[in-house]
Amino acid sequence: MDVSSREMIMEHRTEVERFLMTVSRMIFTWFFLGCVVGAAAERPFTCPNSAVFVFGDSLTDTGNIASLGLDILRYPYGMSYTIPGSINPSRFSDGRLIIDFFAQAFGFPFIEPVTAKLIAGRRSGYERGANFAYGGATAAINLLASPFNLPLEVLEFLSFRTTSTIPHADPSYFGRALYVMSEIGANDFIHAYSKGLTPSQATKLTVPRAIKAVRLAMETLYASGSRSFLFFNAPPAGCTPYILTLYGRNDSPVDRSGCMIEYNEVVKVYNAQLKAMVTEFRTLWSDVSILFFDSYSATKAIFSDLEAYGFQKEKALVACCGYGGQHNFNPSVGCGKSGEVVDPVTNVSTFVNISSACANPSQYLIWDGLHPTQALNRQLARFFLNGRFVEGPAQSSNLSLQCNLNLSNF
Repeated sequence: MDVSSREMIMEHRTEVERFLMTVSRMIFTWFFLGCVVGAAAERPFTCPNSAVFVFGDSLTDTGNIASLGLDILRYPYGMSYTIPGSINPSRFSDGRLIIDFFAQAFGFPFIEPVTAKLIAGRRSGYERGANFAYGGATAAINLLASPFNLPLEVLEFLSFRTTSTIPHADPSYFGRALYVMSEIGANDFIHAYSKGLTPSQATKLTVPRAIKAVRLAMETLYASGSRSFLFFNAPPAGCTPYILTLYGRNDSPVDRSGCMIEYNEVVKVYNAQLKAMVTEFRTLWSDVSILFFDSYSATKAIFSDLEAYGFQKEKALVACCGYGGQHNFNPSVGCGKSGEVVDPVTNVSTFVNISSACANPSQYLIWDGLHPTQALNRQLARFFLNGRFVEGPAQSSNLSLQCNLNLSNF
């Protein structure tokens, strides 16, 4: 990490307290106005034609972490698709993320990471939106796990609103934009497990903190004028080579797909509370539209019929890019990296020069042990755009038809 990146992170940390004070005032204003307005039917979802703003973690980070030099992604990351204009890999996948397919479907450019502005000192060039997601970000503030979190991302967005030159040209720009709250929360649980918490303990301690953070973020965005939301819940972590390798035991209960039940149960509890929160917001906010994509159920549907979606059954729980073991994952040798591997039987250490990728990532669900392949992201995007596993205003369930989308370039 270079000096400028370290200074930037420290500046972010000191601004978190200031952010929380600002939010409390905004939420009070929202609550007062909400009581006056009262509840009504949810506003129909309109096809995005202004801008898209993205919040989340590595599942939606389009280059923020890479731009800061905090996690250098090397080939074979990006092996299946090269992002136009990019020199180095910028996504935690072999190609495009769900948000990339979304942008392509609506004819948007790929949503640019906001760090490009921070580093270059730019105040323009984000006419179609910006991405505030950071790889490794947690939902709740937890600087022991990561310097990045959802409150910080929202803080950066509020700063962006103030410093961007766009509102001067179009005052309605932010009000007409779509706000994507995507799948954040997995890193909260990963950190909890790394510190020795059991799934049961994580359910009791970590879930409430993550939910509180997401609620605060949504309320803050609403108070700032955001009115159109796309919400993704968390995918089944118990199906990832990461969880299966680090926490699996011979007696660990698994489902028919081989996924670890107790770790998926934590996600299911979290997702149920996310859904209840969104339902509450729909009742409170008469002027919003929220589409809720059940990423968990969509992923499990693919697991139940892998070959129908083009995936190899024997590779469902195996990482495409990694090294060794039943699931081709070893935390000591990340995708495209080198490291020492110790044989658990002989205790002999072997240096692995670099972990390689499989020949055909499109047959795999998981890329590097934790993140989806482009093929899985593509199928999830198709589900969402075609209205499968989507909850929202009845007339807005199928965006492919409503917005006359062309999915042929997928």
